[in-house]
Parts: sequence; C-alpha cells; structure tokens
Amino acid sequence: MNLVRWLAVYSSLIGLVAACDRVWGLDDLVAQPRGDGGMADSGPDAPRPDGEPMGCPASYDHILQTTASRYRVVLSHRQWVSAANDCAGDAPGLTHMLVLSNQAEHDAMLTVAPALPMWLYDDTWLGATDLVTRNSTFRWVTSEVTGYVVPAALGTPPWEPDQPDATGQCAQMRITGAVHDKDCTSAANYICECDGRPNDPTAYQ
Repeated sequence: MNLVRWLAVYSSLIGLVAACDRVWGLDDLVAQPRGDGGMADSGPDAPRPDGEPMGCPASYDHILQTTASRYRVVLSHRQWVSAANDCAGDAPGLTHMLVLSNQAEHDAMLTVAPALPMWLYDDTWLGATDLVTRNSTFRWVTSEVTGYVVPAALGTPPWEPDQPDATGQCAQMRITGAVHDKDCTSAANYICECDGRPNDPTAYQ
C-alpha cells in the first residue's frame, strides 16, 4: 500500500472514531484537568468553580459541583470539640469542620447523599458554635462571613422553627438538612472541609 492510500485509510478511521464518540457520548467521559492537577469528569454538571485549594489531604475525596471545596466524611462519633480539632489537624490552615457557605452548598450536600452511602446517615456536626459567645450567638470555626446559618436567628431556615433554643451550644444538621443546636458533649458524626480557610480555635476555646 503506497503512502497516499495509507493516509486516506488512516484519516477515514480517525473520522469513524470521532463519529462513534459523538453517537455514543464517549467524549463526555474524557477526563478534564482540575485546579489541583487532578482530573474531573466533564459531565453536564462540570466544571466545578475555580479556586480549588492546593494541598488538600488525599482523604478529602468527596466533591460537590457547587463549591471548590473538598470533603472528608467521618462516620465515627465524637464530641464537637474533638471533631473540630480532628478536622483542623488534617492540614492546618486549609481544613476545618464543615462550614455551609450558602444554600447551594447545603442543597448539594442533601442531593448527593443518596449517591454516596452514609454521607449523611445521622445528625451531623456543623462547624458552628456559641461555646465562647453563648446566648445563641453562633460563630463558624473559620472567619468566613456567610450570612447563612450564622448568624443564627430563631426559626430562620435552615434552622428548625424553634431553633436555636439555647439547650445546646453546637450546631447539628439533621438528615433532612434542618439545623438545630445540641449539647456539645454529645457524640455525632461529622464532615471536614478543605477550602483553604484556616480553622479559628478562638471561636470555640
């Protein structure tokens, strides 16, 4: 086979492969680079927001499409302060207990739950507390100003209608997504977040 005929056959094969990709949707499965140098699926909900932090521990292996954060789900139960310190110790300056920045992040947590077994299978600690301030004046474990969950206002969603009621100093999220206060010495599972914001222990110690 001479070179001209070989090139013609080769070009035909390339065109056939490209057509198959379009017909079967294989091009949607091609991995695209993420901000951290890893790879993310180029599905209909990609890309994720810019600004994914560098240096997140490998154990932070859950992602949401609505935020650049990475998450570590902890199924063992701990008291709130112990859980907060555990998250903060993973990568000082980068990790902390879950802070809900906005409703989109909150909604995504609930939407992804059925696809990830036991992501939210029980009441889960949030990184919000009034251990230092008291009187239901909650603070996040980071300096982030969200206007969501914190500051806490009685009955303002996602807080339950009668919450916070000052019977506890730490925030929990139920499997429904509703937030209530709980005694910090109770034990619950928790979620750690890596978003490049440092944990602030003065918020709770």
